[in-house]
Amino acid sequence: MNHFVFVCSQNKLRSPTAEQNIADRDDIEVSSAGTDHDADNLVGLVRLLKANMRCHLPD
Repeated sequence: MNHFVFVCSQNKLRSPTAEQNIADRDDIEVSSAGTDHDADNLVGLVRLLKANMRCHLPD
């Protein structure tokens, strides 16, 4: 199964919204994360390496 990670800075609006838009698909495992130290769901190296598709949503 493909794993897609959406990444933005805070993981409060952009990446969670993108995650929700494709969360119902059966062929993709999807998650979202943030890069800032106070992000709701901090991205880590393991998560990025696990994902075979990544999308950065710039400010």
